[in-house]
Amino acid sequence: MRKQVVAILFLILFQGYSLPEREPQVADTLLTSGHPVFLVRISSRKEKLPAGFVARHFGLDRPVFTEFRDRHYRYYTGPFPGLEEAEAFIDSLGVDDAFAVVFLRGTRVTRSGRPIPGMTRGTWIYPPDSTAPAPDTVISVVEEEPAAADTVAAETLPSRPAPEGNRLRKFIAKRDYGRSTLFVLILYGVIIYSIFTMMILLVVILINRNRNERLARIEEDLKEKYQRVLMNYLFDQELPEGVPLRLQKIASNSFKRKILIDQMIDLSVNLRGEAAEKLRDLYIRTELHHDSIRKARSRRWHIKVKGFRELAFMDIRDANDEIIRCLHSRNDILRMEAQLALVKLGDEHPYEFLDYLKMPFSVWEQMTVHEMLIHHELNPPPFSRWLRSSNTSIVIFSLKMIAIFKQEDAYPLIIELLDHTDPEVRKTAIRVLGDVKYREAILPLKRMYKQEPYENCLEIIKAMGKMPDQMVLKFLQLVIDREDDVQLQIEAAKAIHQMGPVGEDTLEKMMHSDYKNYQIIIKHVLDKRIF
Repeated sequence: MRKQVVAILFLILFQGYSLPEREPQVADTLLTSGHPVFLVRISSRKEKLPAGFVARHFGLDRPVFTEFRDRHYRYYTGPFPGLEEAEAFIDSLGVDDAFAVVFLRGTRVTRSGRPIPGMTRGTWIYPPDSTAPAPDTVISVVEEEPAAADTVAAETLPSRPAPEGNRLRKFIAKRDYGRSTLFVLILYGVIIYSIFTMMILLVVILINRNRNERLARIEEDLKEKYQRVLMNYLFDQELPEGVPLRLQKIASNSFKRKILIDQMIDLSVNLRGEAAEKLRDLYIRTELHHDSIRKARSRRWHIKVKGFRELAFMDIRDANDEIIRCLHSRNDILRMEAQLALVKLGDEHPYEFLDYLKMPFSVWEQMTVHEMLIHHELNPPPFSRWLRSSNTSIVIFSLKMIAIFKQEDAYPLIIELLDHTDPEVRKTAIRVLGDVKYREAILPLKRMYKQEPYENCLEIIKAMGKMPDQMVLKFLQLVIDREDDVQLQIEAAKAIHQMGPVGEDTLEKMMHSDYKNYQIIIKHVLDKRIF
């Protein structure tokens, strides 16, 4: 369909902008005639129009001739046997500004279709030779105020009533666009349609704006009412038994129930202990939890997210199966919200969702989950249970959590990860062993140095610097001596410097050694302005 529209527009443009056909000129056609030739001037315009187009618009079955004089194009039709036939044709044509003219040898010899004063209808006298226009010239036909005598003579001519269709014909005639008329008409239609559409859109926008303003006022009133009822319910010593029923009556539709749920969620963020339990009990007694479960099982992800949050804040576990299913969603936001909801809903096992997670556990998700664990003061589980997970992102997260929560029981298991197939897991394990200063890992780190990629080698040297031990002094000296990478040499020198006086003496000896010039690297490490 789109290709057809493009093809039609191309044809319209080609039709509109193609070269106009050559129409016969008056001088070319009538120059050889030695007799008076009667024509009817049907239009005069500043822009040039194709003769065929003029003929079609005025419904002519006669040829159309064009004359250019005084920066105007004059359009004639004919010829006619005499003046009466020309006048009869004008009556049938129905164009107000049409009039008869006479040409002799290609030169027009009459003015504006009016007889010369003193002459009767049907009689034409040509100007005398002394005043005759030069050959191939035309007396000006630009509209002008007639002379007094002309006016008197013109009054003798019978006036014609304007036909019914004259105004429409005149309007179209004045707005001819040559062969581009179809394109212009389509453009007019598009403009009118656009204006009409804009008016409808404006009405819709105004109606929607008024509706939104009205709903906003209603929402503000309901918020104040619900807050007052909830505060009285939570903090009054005497619990009014009719509050749940009253709230059910007030929140009689989905719009009002949504506002009530939002107010309860806002309150639950800052409530603890007995007040939080009372709010949860009210949430269930007013049957609002059914609304949240319905949202959690919705097909639209943004509604699911809202349902997950409501269930998590109100500690409702009836939709946990749906939340677990969304752990495998490709929607990052939905997947993260499912993780956060399961952390809140799993008081005893807040990180149980790691058992089900198959998708990569992004760094942002890890930070968000850890922040929730700290904010809600949840007990961290033993993260060593996930060190053998098939999901490498979970293994990396577990290593970080072991370091943060100082879970010493897991340290020996970390050494096993130094043989993991994923280099990123090995790199994280090396960093964690250095952070927790687990000295039993020094020898395994020393042995694996040669087989590791550059990034992991750098982490091994940094880890040795975090837990300085003289047993790796020779190893670090070899790194400085044999490695070509400056960053590795600097980190090895730092690790030696961390060994205290022994390390400093070693660096001094190396700096004054004749074997190699280490002065730049060692001076850089010993400069206290840098470290």
